[in-house]
Amino acid sequence: MKTLYCVTGATGHLGNNLIKTLVSQGKQVRALILKGQPEFMLDDCVEKVYGDTTDIQSLEPFFRHSEDEQLIVIHAAAIISITEKYDKKVYDVNVGGTKNIVDMCIKYNVKKLVHIGSVHAIDTQPNVLIADCTVFDESKLVGNYAKSKALAINYVLGKAKEGKLDATVLLPSGILGVNDYSHNHIMEMIKNYIKGKLPVAVKGQYDFVDVKDVVQAIVSATENGKSGECYLITNKNYTIRQLLDYVSESLNLKKIRTYLPISFVKLFAPLCELHYRRKNTTPLFTKYSLTVLQSNDTFSHEKATQQLNYNPREIKLTIKDITQWLMNCGLKIGKNMLSRKARRLKQAKQN
Repeated sequence: MKTLYCVTGATGHLGNNLIKTLVSQGKQVRALILKGQPEFMLDDCVEKVYGDTTDIQSLEPFFRHSEDEQLIVIHAAAIISITEKYDKKVYDVNVGGTKNIVDMCIKYNVKKLVHIGSVHAIDTQPNVLIADCTVFDESKLVGNYAKSKALAINYVLGKAKEGKLDATVLLPSGILGVNDYSHNHIMEMIKNYIKGKLPVAVKGQYDFVDVKDVVQAIVSATENGKSGECYLITNKNYTIRQLLDYVSESLNLKKIRTYLPISFVKLFAPLCELHYRRKNTTPLFTKYSLTVLQSNDTFSHEKATQQLNYNPREIKLTIKDITQWLMNCGLKIGKNMLSRKARRLKQAKQN
C-alpha cells in the first residue's frame, strides 16, 4: 500500500521545510495551499491542492484517496500572533481549522495525524522545568496564539483518547531556520541588525530550536509517536544577545553594545505595535513577545529524545545557516556594519 503524506501550512516556514525533507526521502507529498499564497518554494513533484482549513468542504480533495493509498496527515497550518488584542481570524484558523482537519481525518480513516502545537499552549512557571504536559488550560494563558493552540490541542487529544484516530501532538519552542518567508519577528530582528537598522536590542531569553530539528521530529513522529501523547520539541534557552553575537561572528559584523531592559521597552510596546500595524509589517517586539522573553520558561526534550530519537543542535549552527541563506537571497550588509578586522581584510583583498 502506498503512503501519501498530506501537509497543511505547506507554504509556511515549518511546512515548506518539512516538504523539502519528505521529497528528499522519496515520499509522495500532497500540499494544502490557501489560494493567493506564494508557492514558489514547493518542488514541482509535490501534488498541490487548494483549500482552506476553515472551510471543511474545500478540504475534500485534500483527503480524497484511492483504496491502495493510506494517508499520513501533518497539520502545521496556523496563524502565529504575538499580539494580545483579540483576533477572530486566529481562532478561526487555529481552532476551527484544526477541528475541521481532525474531523476529516476521522471521516477518511487516516493512518496517522501529527498535529503541530506549541509550548506557548502550556501554563508555565518561571524557572520551573517542564518535562511533559497533559493539561492545556486556555483560561490560564495570555494571548490569542497561546489560547487558540491550547483549545486546538485539547480537541486533538480528546478524539485520540476516544480512540477515533491515531494522533500525536508535537510542542515546538521558538522555531528558527532557513527558508523563512513568513516574516518571523526574530528573523526580522536579525535582518535589521545585518542591514544596520538595529542600533540597540532588548535583553531577554527563550528556548529556540532549529526548524530542521523540528522537521526531523515530525518525520519520526509519523512512525514512532504514540497516539494521545505530546512531545516537547525544544532545545535550550538562548539570550537575544547570544543570537545577535552569533550573527556577528558569522558575518564579521560590529556587535551591538546596548541591550535595554524589557521593563523599559514594554513602556513603548503599544506605540510600536500601532506603528507597525499602520505600516502592515511585522513588529520586532510587542508587549506579549516581550513577556515571553522574560518568562524564564525551561523545558526538557528528554521524552522526545527517548521516543523520537530527537537531538537538537546548537543554535549557533542554525544562525550560521540563516546568515548564509539571507546572503544568498540578496540581503546586503549595512554600511559601516563590518568589524574593523573584516574591513581590513576586505581592503587588503581589493588592493
